[in-house]
Amino acid sequence: MNKITCNTFNRFMVSTLLCAASFSAMAHNPSAILKVTGKLTPTSCNISLSNNILDFGTISSGQFTRLAKGKELRGIDVTDDVGYIKRNDKSVVLTASCDGIATLGVKPKDNYDNATVMNFRNLKLDGVTLGQAFGLRRLEGEKRTGVYFLNYSDATVDGAGKPFYDNKKMADTKIWGINENTPSSGRNFSVKITPTLVFYYDREDAGTMGETQFEGSTTFELKYI
Repeated sequence: MNKITCNTFNRFMVSTLLCAASFSAMAHNPSAILKVTGKLTPTSCNISLSNNILDFGTISSGQFTRLAKGKELRGIDVTDDVGYIKRNDKSVVLTASCDGIATLGVKPKDNYDNATVMNFRNLKLDGVTLGQAFGLRRLEGEKRTGVYFLNYSDATVDGAGKPFYDNKKMADTKIWGINENTPSSGRNFSVKITPTLVFYYDREDAGTMGETQFEGSTTFELKYI
C-alpha cells in the first residue's frame, strides 16, 4: 500500500491550486465582439430641366418653309404637304447631378408617339439629319399635326465641354462621352436642348383650317452607363 507523505500531499495541493487559479483566470477574462455591417448602393443622380414648358406662342403658317408634296426629299418620301420652322430662341438646359462619380446617358421617350408622322423620321433639313421624331398632336383631338426634333448642344461634364453622342449600344440613348461607345465620368452633367418643329397640313385646307392648338411631350430618362 502506497503511503502519502507530507511532501507528496503538499505537491498535490500546490498543483491543484495552480490549475484552479489558471482555470479561474481563463473563465473570467472579459471579451467584446465587433461586427462590421453596411449596405452598398449605386451612385444616386437627379435630373431636371431649366424649364418644363416651351411655349412657341402663335405661329403663322406663312412662316413655314414648305416642302413639296409627292417629291423625294434627301431620301425621304414626302407623301403629304409639310412645312417646318426652326426656332433657336426656344431651348432648355437639362442637368444631372450625382452624389458620386458616374457615367450617364439620357433616353428621351415620346409621350405622344401615336401622333408621330412616320414619314418624318430621319428627315434631313439643311443637310442635317434630325434623328428621332416626337409627335405633335392637336389639343382638339388625337389627330396628328406634326413632329418635333430635339437638337443637343453645349454639353458639359463638371463644367468642361464634352461631346454628346448617340450611343451605339443603347437605342435612342444619348451619352456624354469620349466617343459613341465610351462615356465620360463626372458628377455634374448638362446639355442644351432646342426643338425644331415640323408641321403636317393639307395645302387645300391651309386657308380654312383656322387656328390649331398643338402640344408635344417628352420624358427624359436618366441611364447609368
